[in-house]
Amino acid sequence: MSGLSITVPFHDDETLTSLCSRTAAANGISSAREFCTHMGFRFQHIIDGRTPAIDEFAYITSSDAEYLRSRALVKDGARFRIGMEDISKFDLARSRARFCPKCFEDDLNRGSGPEHSRGYGRLAWIFSCIRTCQKHNQFLCEATRARTAVMNDFVNMVEEAWADACPLSADPAPRSMFERYLEDRLAKRERSETWLNSLPLQVVVRVPEIIGGMIRHGHEFKYGALSVRQSVEAAEEGFRVMAQGEDSFVDFLNVMQKKALAGTGDLGGSLLYGRLYDILAHATKDPNYDPIRKIMRDTAIDNTPIGPGNALFGPVDRRKLHSVTSATNISGMHFLRLKKLLRAKGLIGAVEFDLSPHRIMIDAQVMEDFLAIVTTGLAVNECYDLLGIPRQQWQPLLRVTGLEPFIPANEETKVWPIFGRKSVQAVLDKMLSMETIPYDGSEDLQDIKTVRKRTLCKFEEIYGLLLSGKLKKVAVDVRDRGLASLRVSLEEVRDLVQLDNHGGMSLRQAERALGTAYGVLQRLIDDGHIRSRRAINPVNRCPQTVIDPSDVAEFNCTFVGLNSLVMQHRRAHATIRNILGDAGVTPAFPPDELGCTFYRRDEVEGKLTPKGHAN
Repeated sequence: MSGLSITVPFHDDETLTSLCSRTAAANGISSAREFCTHMGFRFQHIIDGRTPAIDEFAYITSSDAEYLRSRALVKDGARFRIGMEDISKFDLARSRARFCPKCFEDDLNRGSGPEHSRGYGRLAWIFSCIRTCQKHNQFLCEATRARTAVMNDFVNMVEEAWADACPLSADPAPRSMFERYLEDRLAKRERSETWLNSLPLQVVVRVPEIIGGMIRHGHEFKYGALSVRQSVEAAEEGFRVMAQGEDSFVDFLNVMQKKALAGTGDLGGSLLYGRLYDILAHATKDPNYDPIRKIMRDTAIDNTPIGPGNALFGPVDRRKLHSVTSATNISGMHFLRLKKLLRAKGLIGAVEFDLSPHRIMIDAQVMEDFLAIVTTGLAVNECYDLLGIPRQQWQPLLRVTGLEPFIPANEETKVWPIFGRKSVQAVLDKMLSMETIPYDGSEDLQDIKTVRKRTLCKFEEIYGLLLSGKLKKVAVDVRDRGLASLRVSLEEVRDLVQLDNHGGMSLRQAERALGTAYGVLQRLIDDGHIRSRRAINPVNRCPQTVIDPSDVAEFNCTFVGLNSLVMQHRRAHATIRNILGDAGVTPAFPPDELGCTFYRRDEVEGKLTPKGHAN
């Protein structure tokens, strides 16, 4: 078959079916179908983008077959492929004529060849998301009906529709960068490397309008409720979001998430992402949307308590955040109890405490570590039982080991301390590991309570010696449990806890050394005649009043009591008092204040000798 002598130019934004229709018209054939039949192939195969038919058409029109194939809409089930991109048939409008009358007039005025073959069908016009002609600032016209015989035959479709076709809207068309972008992309005009350009065509023609619809008309807007103008404006709004890149799209998702978290209801795809999720999860399984689904899924996991057990485009297999609700589901703990514990631990503040449980979010690993401890944690009385100690030993043990509660007491939330089971068990294991000898029932090896009582020391002293490794004799009596099973050497502990002697005399000792009564000694101290000090008794470890021996000796060297003179000279009290009085010796202190009479020793000397008495 030889080539045609009459051909028409193929515009870079024209459909292949339009080129075939205009070629038929230019050669005087009444329809594209009749023309293709005469040429030995079927027009339907051109419509479906079949390679043999396109190659035949390229041959008779002296066109580049590869170029024509790259511009064809290749049918593949319910989808069409154009070049490296594909689109669902539901996003195409090919059964009725859609066109801009002013573009058509421009074609007639500027084109060449037969007049009825000059107007051509733009590729963008068959996409249902394209509703305007940005060049002429008006809405496209669309035929109200179409005969099967002329479908896809652009020349005949427009000729039949010209009289009754009406614009999609009578208003001036709004400016739409979205539609200009699509026209350029479909015409394969040069494009920069951007995130939007990396997305499949199917995503670009559909998602912007959904995003814009949600922004302008609410989370659950309905397509059928939007006018044509509102649809164009919604698509433009969504395009502004996506044209700025992936981060901008994620910001949009974050805004949606915050609205969902501020409301009520169980978190899920519909609550988080509204109409966008409903369409991508239920209305289509198209894998072209998988990049968008992945971003939505990852953003939800990163910013909401979505995790294993939830579904978002399928089961969720990881978690970044826990809510109080999700944490109660895995722990079995009541949500109010969990909120109080989190508040006491300082993981949430007063503001978060007042939020509903599914709105309080914490890092998943932090929450899981927290739950692992509190769900097995021990109250104070349970610690007594695990350690095998009475209440009296608890505080000394805490001071020595530094064991602290995982959850401290909190008056605000009425929470009592909770200790980590592993921490308490570690203390017990450490204590028991100090065993040095087997228990043989020796009298010297006693339990800690008995040793403390008999050495008059403190529990924490024994625990301190044990943990520091200073005790050489430590055994475990398996008949008891916990710390009650520990046996330590009574003598060894006594030697180690024995305090240094304070070097003073007790009041009783001083009383005997001075040869006076306790009351008199006390008054001497109170009046400042004898110095005293407070010291710790090295035996019973209690504070006591003591007097240095040197002070007692000094007092004895300076003063002598009447009782001592009576014993020394074997004379009556009155006799000695009279003798000294006659000699002019008076008491060193007022006797009525002390309850006893003392003289200065140097004044008494020589006054009580027989000779002196005779004189």
